[in-house]
Amino acid sequence: MKLSDFIKLNNPIEYNFEFENKLLAESGLDTYSRYFTYKANNDKARNSGYENGKKFAEVVNQKFGNIADCDGTLENNENDTCMLTREVYRALWGWNDVSNGKLSRYGISAIDSFGLVGPETMNSAQTIVNMIIKESFESCNEKNIVSLKKGRISANFMLELFANEISKKTLEVWLNEVNGLSSYLDLYHSLGNFVLVPAYFNPYRASAVDDFWDQSLCLLDSKNEKWLSNNNEVVWDKKLFVRYINYFFLWDYTESYKPVVLSKYSNHKELEIFLEKTCEKIVRRSKFMLTMLKINEINPNFYAELVDVIFNTDNQYKNYLDVIKKIKAESCYLDINIKEIIDLLERDLQ
Repeated sequence: MKLSDFIKLNNPIEYNFEFENKLLAESGLDTYSRYFTYKANNDKARNSGYENGKKFAEVVNQKFGNIADCDGTLENNENDTCMLTREVYRALWGWNDVSNGKLSRYGISAIDSFGLVGPETMNSAQTIVNMIIKESFESCNEKNIVSLKKGRISANFMLELFANEISKKTLEVWLNEVNGLSSYLDLYHSLGNFVLVPAYFNPYRASAVDDFWDQSLCLLDSKNEKWLSNNNEVVWDKKLFVRYINYFFLWDYTESYKPVVLSKYSNHKELEIFLEKTCEKIVRRSKFMLTMLKINEINPNFYAELVDVIFNTDNQYKNYLDVIKKIKAESCYLDINIKEIIDLLERDLQ
């Protein structure tokens, strides 16, 4: 889908980028079945040591073909990369993801000081699903289910539980015990959950904080972080943190530019609070991003003005409403079309 068509959708705020695979979009699968299908679409699942899960992954590949990584991460084949997300990055953040005529895994944004940056899904899902399965599995007394497990709790074990008739319903019961999980799985591949991060930060944060976005921001804020990839050291200067928050519209994740951590939960209730709050943040950021995309479509110069004066700065803002107040003070707000969409955004984010 082209970015211009995306903006015109009836509800782009909650559009699931998994549906860029047209076969999956037309499948009519429920939330969990769609999630398992998405997670089965990779070589690890097709080479799994779990017999039923492996067969399921093979069927998924035959039925749907490749399902691209929704955040726009470069696949082995450029034709299998989610280009809609990349168009968003280009429009909002000036991402240059083409080198020598070919798509790149990383590229420079409009802010050179960030260095190379690449696509990322901010709040991921599999770690959460694994934790839910682990807790339920440890109290499971059904021998025919307990006997299925080989090694640690993993995505492949999840697929085995789903693909096996004796455990499929039990798996769904375990997941349904957590309020808000299905909503989270519907939203985590929507517009407001995509971002650009420093090069190679993705595998580093996966090992350091299990891919939780709030804790990932703590890594970028707490000190000058270093991580290694292909024997190359990448250094992040924490002085860039305020500008990073502004440039990528991340105010909901901080208070006074200090990350608010909700992902260190210890029970179901705290997990449900985390899921609820994170869903709210994803939707709110989606609304803001969509409005900025609309402004850029109406007049790129208007959006460039906002970037220069508000986003690409070290100014500190309290929240979205504070940012909107600043936008309303700029000359672009005099345009009747811009005024209309900004006023609507302000009402939505009250």
